[in-house]
Amino acid sequence: MNLKLSEIAEIRFGYYDAPSEDGELHYLQAKHFDESGILTRFDESYIPKDEKSQKHILKPGDILLAGKGYRLFAWQYRGEPTPAVASTLFFVIEPLDKTVILPEYLTTFLNLPQTQAYLKQLGAGTSIPSIRKNELSDLSIAVPDASIQQKVAQIYSLHIQEIDLLRQLIVEKQVFIENLLKKIIHAPPKTNP
Repeated sequence: MNLKLSEIAEIRFGYYDAPSEDGELHYLQAKHFDESGILTRFDESYIPKDEKSQKHILKPGDILLAGKGYRLFAWQYRGEPTPAVASTLFFVIEPLDKTVILPEYLTTFLNLPQTQAYLKQLGAGTSIPSIRKNELSDLSIAVPDASIQQKVAQIYSLHIQEIDLLRQLIVEKQVFIENLLKKIIHAPPKTNP
């Protein structure tokens, strides 16, 4: 069955504030994510906890969708870093009923190449691509039964883990080769007796 995103999730904008090196709330920005949309680091980016910002604290299962700029990705908040608030770069998508749509599945669906291509078309036409909330609300989501959603999400999760391991392997191999070459170049010449 296909449902509109607005039928299965609440969609809201991230919160605007000027980040600083201290504050009570972690302020998630694009720079904290790698080119695959994986949270890889968290720099000193905080905002104060007040009446307005407190309403925007993320809950586990919330999905951040980068809706502005050239990097488009979805990421599921799982409770870390805590407490956290998303910047205005992101739409915050909160599944209404997790028995109908699993957050892991919805994140996977939003990261599929076909969905990404469609979302990029929505954002085209301006100097900085930007998706409109009403167009995002109308996005058609394929909603299979929960067991299939789980399988899809597990396959995607394993794929992301594999990509991460391969990246680590490449970095380690690069360091190994660089050290080997340095050792060969700077080795004292052998003298023949």
